[in-house]
Amino acid sequence: MVHVPPQIKGQSCHRTMFLEAKLADRLYAAMSGRSSHDKRLAGLLQDVDNFVSGQFISFGDHPFEKKKIAFMARTDPVEMGIFDVRSLAPSPAMRLFGAFTEADTFVGLTIRTRAELGSKDERHFSEALVEAQFVWNSLFPDDKPFFSFNPAEHVSQNVYIV
Repeated sequence: MVHVPPQIKGQSCHRTMFLEAKLADRLYAAMSGRSSHDKRLAGLLQDVDNFVSGQFISFGDHPFEKKKIAFMARTDPVEMGIFDVRSLAPSPAMRLFGAFTEADTFVGLTIRTRAELGSKDERHFSEALVEAQFVWNSLFPDDKPFFSFNPAEHVSQNVYIV
């Protein structure tokens, strides 16, 4: 796993994010790339920075009843403890699937474009969740993701529910 510090040196870290090592390599390599895909991955990394630097984030508390502007959302089934960070711009939208180890500490596990996922009732979305859970289990074989029905126990500050 790779710890993601704030992009601006000296900026305080209000939340903590780690990325699975191969995923981190992909994202950081994209920062020096020139393709549209590299630029998109760099945009996702900027969204990660918004999380760690403590920016206000919108939190979709219900997998099927949230606003499109949700920055982070629970996935179904919520008890699985897998969340998605929803990176909406620039197009195409992307999802960073991951889970919390404790309050304000998130581990990014896998990414998908929104188009790859299809609708929430399609198997592609379920497969993405299973893959994220598989990566979690390979990193933390003896631990389940941290889970609470209270959103403030996941993100404790600068968050609003949508």
